[in-house]
Order: sequence, then C-alpha cells, then structure tokens
Amino acid sequence: MLIGANEAAFDRGVLLGLTWDGVQDGLIVVKGGRAKTGARQRVGIAPALRVVLDELRAEYRRTPNTKPRVFTKAGKPIPHGTLRHAFEDAARAAKVEDFQFRDFRHCARTRWAAAGLPFEVAETGIGHKLRGIAGRYIDFSDDQIRRCLSK
Repeated sequence: MLIGANEAAFDRGVLLGLTWDGVQDGLIVVKGGRAKTGARQRVGIAPALRVVLDELRAEYRRTPNTKPRVFTKAGKPIPHGTLRHAFEDAARAAKVEDFQFRDFRHCARTRWAAAGLPFEVAETGIGHKLRGIAGRYIDFSDDQIRRCLSK
C-alpha cells in the first residue's frame, strides 16, 4: 500500500477501496472519483507499482475476495484503523518524524513535476477539482532544482 501511495499519490481511502476492475491497461481509474473531491482520478502505473500489482493479482487468484479488492489481508478488506496504526508503528520504528500518510501525495506530485509530467496529467492523477491546486503539492529539494536547471 505504501508503494501505491508513493507512486500513484493515492490516499488511504482510495487504496483501501481500490478494486481490480479499476486496474487495467497500464492505468488505474478510481471508481466514482476521489472521495474527498468527487473529481475523476486516473493515474498511470509506474514500474514499481506494476511489480506490486502483479504480485497482488497472483495472490487474488489464489485467495479471491468478494469485492475484488486489490489490497487485502488474507482475502479480507483492511480497515482504515489497521492501516493507520500499521503506518504509525512503521514510521515510529524507522524513527521517521513529521511524516503523515498523506505526505506520500506530495512526494509523488513533486517527483512527477521533476520528471516533466505535464501539469494537466498530474492534476488528473492527484484528483483535484480546482485547476492549479495540484501545484501546491510540489516541493522540490535543492538537489532536484540543481539537476533541473543544469540540463
């Protein structure tokens, strides 16, 4: 789920509710749009996420679940609280401070901008209704700025 959050800028709700019919042809389409905004949300599948999805699809074939959820535990849906606690425990164990699950959205959006992804494509991936809001997620590091301007 962390790779899904990091690569696709999905929030917890999208990840927990994602079903296999939304994953197809190199694209993830969030059914009904992003819950918070209702905006249509579509994201391309990055190579790191593709590896995870392939593993999860194989697991789904072995242990199908009734709602064809992508992310499950032993074929059962994962409750919001379980994911929240697992993330907080992992961050604490890794001694990562001042980082929340939603910060993966900012990391992904910044990486997309640094890679030159068109702004409109990034906005669709983030799932905002208002144009330009996705730009607030961009927070380049000093090294990213140096690399971009040195090209």
